[in-house]
Amino acid sequence: MLALLCFQVGQVTEQYEAAAANLRADLAAEQQRCASLSSQIAVRDGRLAEAEAMLLRTEAALQSTKEMLAVAEAAALKAASEAEAEERRLRIELTDAVAVRRKAEARIADLEKEVGAACGTQ
Repeated sequence: MLALLCFQVGQVTEQYEAAAANLRADLAAEQQRCASLSSQIAVRDGRLAEAEAMLLRTEAALQSTKEMLAVAEAAALKAASEAEAEERRLRIELTDAVAVRRKAEARIADLEKEVGAACGTQ
């Protein structure tokens, strides 16, 4: 009976050792998988950091472009306003010049009549 008991204990011990070896192998495989996943996460974290940095640079460039556009729009509005004011001034000047010319032409015509009349009476 003792022999049977020793045989059974031996079998259980062998099963335990086999199970322990399998668990050690599974643990090693899982540790290796964990290391691989950690490496992949580190690579992805690096890419994410690069993407975030690029996004920040892009947002800064966009803000700068918006500011330059606002300045350009303000300058364009000012230039348009100044051009309209200059156009109004030139139109007034032209109207005044036409009036002066008409007045001068009328005066010349009057003088020619006077001269003609004066020359005709002598």
